[in-house]
Amino acid sequence: MATTIIRKIPEHILPVIDDKARKNQQSREDYLRDLLIRHVESDFLVEQANDYGELLKSSLTIIEQNTVALQKFNVINSEVDE
Repeated sequence: MATTIIRKIPEHILPVIDDKARKNQQSREDYLRDLLIRHVESDFLVEQANDYGELLKSSLTIIEQNTVALQKFNVINSEVDE
């Protein structure tokens, strides 16, 4: 894994980070690593959710069109049977 150094973090932020890490029973390093990973993964998950939303809309449109076509077929088929 790569190593990254972050400089110039405001002094009043570090105790907050340390407190959050302690509440999660993590070191500062582990907490920040997990935080960065979650941040990046959340962007990916949002993109995936958007893709699935578009797929769902397309599928719904196709189902609606197929339903209309099936209804027309049933009407034509019932007229032929009479």
